[in-house]
Amino acid sequence: MSQSDLITTFKCTSWLNKFLNRRGLKQPDHRPLYEYHATKEEYDELKRLLRAVGQQEMLKRDQGYAACFTESPRII
Repeated sequence: MSQSDLITTFKCTSWLNKFLNRRGLKQPDHRPLYEYHATKEEYDELKRLLRAVGQQEMLKRDQGYAACFTESPRII
């Protein structure tokens, strides 16, 4: 994995960890992302992050990267 791939993975994992920490969780509890009820600000931040990251082939197998995707966000 290149340094660029590692930085990208770190950004996704870091975002996900902060997102979970705000909800009193240390790790995901296997709910779909939308069931954590992201705020509009969190959802917008995630969209910006994923656009900046793009879809690098090596990241498609990374769980932290994959966990940042959802089809039906529920914004509160």
